[in-house]
Amino acid sequence: MAGMRAGLDSQRRDDTLVITASGAWTIASARDLDDRLRQLQPAGAHAAEFDLSGLDTLDTAGAWLLERTKLAFDHAGIPTAMLGVKPMHEPMLNKI
Repeated sequence: MAGMRAGLDSQRRDDTLVITASGAWTIASARDLDDRLRQLQPAGAHAAEFDLSGLDTLDTAGAWLLERTKLAFDHAGIPTAMLGVKPMHEPMLNKI
């Protein structure tokens, strides 16, 4: 999986912000992902969803970025769901 890039896309579906994560969310891509996550514009959204079904690799740095963003949205009153979590990523997400 070396060289696999981290993907991040967002779009609006009605009043929900849908964030699609793909590729390798690891320490190697953390700086870029951090910048891109901080640029997300949830204003006006009544909910947010992270689609994690396209994640191939997830380490603690990637899991922390996901959790930090989820908590920020929750704190702003935007309930956030993690969807499409692969069984191999559940322990990492539960650890954070």
